[in-house]
Amino acid sequence: MAIEFYDEFADRILNYLMWEPIGNIFPHLLSLPGRTFANDLTIKINYNAFSLGYGTGSSYLAEAYLLDGPFVVSLISLFLGFILSKLFIRFRYSNVFIKILIFTLIQFIIYLPRDLLLMPLSVTLKTEIYVLITYILFTVFKNILLIKKGESNENTFSIK
Repeated sequence: MAIEFYDEFADRILNYLMWEPIGNIFPHLLSLPGRTFANDLTIKINYNAFSLGYGTGSSYLAEAYLLDGPFVVSLISLFLGFILSKLFIRFRYSNVFIKILIFTLIQFIIYLPRDLLLMPLSVTLKTEIYVLITYILFTVFKNILLIKKGESNENTFSIK
């Protein structure tokens, strides 16, 4: 469908790509027309199905094709393969936080053939915000406990 309706959707592809990371944080924003290629394609093909909540779905291949044709599809596919190989090599030698980042990215790549082009990246960014907040809270509480433990040790030495 991306090939058939290329002229209608190619000029909006950058808008679609811009909304993908935002839509992961605020999913209700993606349901509006003009925000994703999948929604606009469904409206084009069968508006009644769209109004009932059905959709055609999308694919990173279709969105890559809309960027500039088969050459970009090949480039993005090669880039994804390169990134996956580097992540696989790096996973073995990483600390736990980098492993969480890599795992978060890889677990959503399996859905990429039926998902939006930037969705794995945006899901990873959203998850890493939560991981970062958890890490900061953990560090703060650990330091508070160490300070209190140090104060209690000083009190025990002064009593003797």
